[in-house]
Amino acid sequence: MSISLVRLLLENTDGTQINFQGQRGSGILPIALDTKHILVQFRSADVDEPHTYGTVGGIIKQSENPANGAVREFEEETGYTDTDRLLLVPVYIFKKKNFAYHNFIGIVPKQFDVKPKPAFEWETDFFVWAPLDELLSSQTLHPGLEKLLTDNRSLQVIKKVMLLSSP
Repeated sequence: MSISLVRLLLENTDGTQINFQGQRGSGILPIALDTKHILVQFRSADVDEPHTYGTVGGIIKQSENPANGAVREFEEETGYTDTDRLLLVPVYIFKKKNFAYHNFIGIVPKQFDVKPKPAFEWETDFFVWAPLDELLSSQTLHPGLEKLLTDNRSLQVIKKVMLLSSP
């Protein structure tokens, strides 16, 4: 089944045009309970807002809700398959014009090795598990991740997750 795509023109932080394919997107900011580190992707030169650290996510299909779309994107881009053990906590929703991006904190029991499906390797240069304080002081955050980390409610959720013990 083909999905009708709506093109929205927005601006990158440098003033150039950014194109979103679709009206809704979603992503996950995973936190590993065993290390309290957060997984971020370093975006490749082939995507909008290149060479920045961002969440794992993308466009939601018409047949998906934001949580299902986020999990699908997470599986595709990280190779993580133990989604029965992935707990999602909805946090910040970025909105601009007709576009909405739903962010989730994804709680995983353990830090894992990232192995993207081959069709999605081009989107990311590399992944890194980082402590929260390093992300908060980073100068190379994707604008969406920066907004997520500066949203008071989202940051409170992240800090509460950091207090949980691993199974």
